Amino acid sequence: MKTGSSEDFLAVLCPRAPGQPAARVTALTDAQALPASPPRVASLGEQPPRLSAERQRGLVGGPAALRVEHAAGADHVLLTPGAPAEVRDGEVTLRGEIAFARRGSGAALTLAVVQGEAASAAVGPWRLQSSGLVALAVRGNQVTGESAGPAHAAVVELPPDWPPVTVLIDGQPTAAQRDGRRLTIALPAGEHHWSLRR
Repeated sequence: MKTGSSEDFLAVLCPRAPGQPAARVTALTDAQALPASPPRVASLGEQPPRLSAERQRGLVGGPAALRVEHAAGADHVLLTPGAPAEVRDGEVTLRGEIAFARRGSGAALTLAVVQGEAASAAVGPWRLQSSGLVALAVRGNQVTGESAGPAHAAVVELPPDWPPVTVLIDGQPTAAQRDGRRLTIALPAGEHHWSLRR
């Protein structure tokens, strides 16, 4: 029988082809708990479960933050539902409760924020921040994204030399606000695909 959160564990499943090397999983031990924020009310009006005082003060057992190196690149995962945290590993920074960053082969990258007030994921000059569910994929000069859930804003921090862009949501041009490298996109409720066109 489990006696506390120090016995919690996380399983990582990484399928691979025959002859492919196994993924290398590293716990990122420098993850820091963020100050507790008031609990969010669930969409149906229910109160989420309250965290214990110990969990609010310091994430008993520590945040779950991992680097997974595999044949397709490296993934960074922050998984601390109900307990905001931040982790940095080289040029990768994850902040919030659930966030993800993948550096693929070449310059390909994927950023996703799933849960947490102003959660963010960043790799190098690219950064994605939102309090709603949103993902961003960069493949060369092509930038695409997906969003779901209630209407929310996403802030995309672009590389310093990135030219002006047109934001398309479900293929339709939409207004967005750009301030230097920061591009703020108002994402409507529901599931949507969006892109940045140079």
